[in-house]
Amino acid sequence: MTIRKYGVLLLIVVVYSTVTGTERPFNGYDRSVISSDIQQPLSEDVSSEKRFTQIVSAPLSFLFNGFELGLDRQIGIKESIRFTAGYFYDHRALIHRFNADNLRQMRSGRFEFQYRMHARDYQEYKNFYVGTYTVFKSIGLDSLMGRNAVTFEKKSSRALSLGILFGYQYRLNQFMSLDIHLGGGITPVSRGDSHLGHIDFFSPYEKSINLKSGFNISIKI
Repeated sequence: MTIRKYGVLLLIVVVYSTVTGTERPFNGYDRSVISSDIQQPLSEDVSSEKRFTQIVSAPLSFLFNGFELGLDRQIGIKESIRFTAGYFYDHRALIHRFNADNLRQMRSGRFEFQYRMHARDYQEYKNFYVGTYTVFKSIGLDSLMGRNAVTFEKKSSRALSLGILFGYQYRLNQFMSLDIHLGGGITPVSRGDSHLGHIDFFSPYEKSINLKSGFNISIKI
């Protein structure tokens, strides 16, 4: 009978601590109840063995006939790096025909690197961050030669952009998170037929100052 009483008491304590407990990060401990002398070894452990790695996707890229995938890697308690690559193909080049009606066969690739500094522990459920980005992209287009001709001339352009971004990361659970960011920067390097590939905000290829935004879904691996 005494054992049963202790069991019921233990169950009540567990339920109470679960209901009233503070929000916990993914690594399973609550920093608010850990003394500073114990917290340091745990921080070193997180930075060496419990670093998060996530697969990153950009679902909105499908709206522009492409796909983007990447990796997000925790490199410190509040730091992370992200690398993404994407490929886009549109036979009709609908978006770029705003620049010239005779364009067809749009082919584009992009590579992006980000460094992020988070306001809280990287593994927290709700987190603001500030970061820098560098984007290299290239595009190829076929330009129709003359109104009645069936010959196409291949056009291409390459550009390098860099800047800063501000974002918010929200973890849905231990395995999936949402990420949205907004920022801007410059495109200081532009080569080739940049006027044909350039679209303000969405696809800057000319030397310019541009806004940048993004929405990502990440899955822990």
